[in-house]
Amino acid sequence: MNSSSFHDFIVPGLDVLISDPEFLVPDKNTKPKARMLYVPSFYLYRVLDFYNEQSNRGESARELTDIFGEISGAMNLNDSDTFVFKNGMRLKFKDLPEGSDFHGMQWSSHDKYSSSRFHAIAIAKAAQETFGKENVAIMTGSDQLATPALFNRIDVARVNPDVYTGRVKVLFPEDYASLWWTNHLIPKHVWDELFPDTPLVVNQYVELVFNPCGQVDSNYQSIGRFNGEAIVPLRFTKIKNPAFKRIRPKTPGQAMLFDALLAPVEEIPIVVASGTFGTGKSFLRGGYWPGPGNGRAIQRNFCLSTRWCIGARNWFLEGR
Repeated sequence: MNSSSFHDFIVPGLDVLISDPEFLVPDKNTKPKARMLYVPSFYLYRVLDFYNEQSNRGESARELTDIFGEISGAMNLNDSDTFVFKNGMRLKFKDLPEGSDFHGMQWSSHDKYSSSRFHAIAIAKAAQETFGKENVAIMTGSDQLATPALFNRIDVARVNPDVYTGRVKVLFPEDYASLWWTNHLIPKHVWDELFPDTPLVVNQYVELVFNPCGQVDSNYQSIGRFNGEAIVPLRFTKIKNPAFKRIRPKTPGQAMLFDALLAPVEEIPIVVASGTFGTGKSFLRGGYWPGPGNGRAIQRNFCLSTRWCIGARNWFLEGR
């Protein structure tokens, strides 16, 4: 998975456009993200589901709908199926290819056609068949799209590849898999030898992918934490709460968050959780926290829109 190289053809995830609609309004001085953007036509209808929401997502959906309308109008006026931005980057709306299917996720016949992730991956796979795997990527900031893309050998271009997120995902050589499954650790010198361009910092989480076409690791046994000397398995993968018995993570990111929150405060004194809407951040904060038994006390919680990270607009909400 290459997060920094330029790709000729990119399929942006809906999360990218919802987080920053101005992604589709580059000026002439903006460096092109790709030679061509393939935007699933399904997005034009999907954003309407959020259109009337009185929320940041609803405002983004309304802005994105206007942008889609302007682009479609210009294409109709020029009788062309391609829109050219001021910086030379091009855009095409693409329909779902017939007979689309992919590995790594379980989909019902109805759900897959109503999922923006399915449309993005199906269109990227079709583009790979035409232009080659190395020339096509999916751009996203969401692991819910990045994970199935990796399973299908689709390159992932991160929205902000140079921003430290506290986590990294790599396709790990099977020849070294026994280090993890037998010894339950990967020494630092082995990591440095295999991934010299990806240095780790203490308490950074690592998601190891051993078989891109295999089943999803629902128990998160292939996720580890770098302790300064080696990558070691997660120690905490569930929260015990008297009212709700056990709370288990449903995504790799949640598994990492559980481990960080329940680690001794001397090891991880501060935990910062970021993510798109619906990823469980407020759920863990809002009454389900098991208490300061590990010496960690939550004194103040800040909620910031994802737009704040991009710098387009700021919202601030403080909770205690």
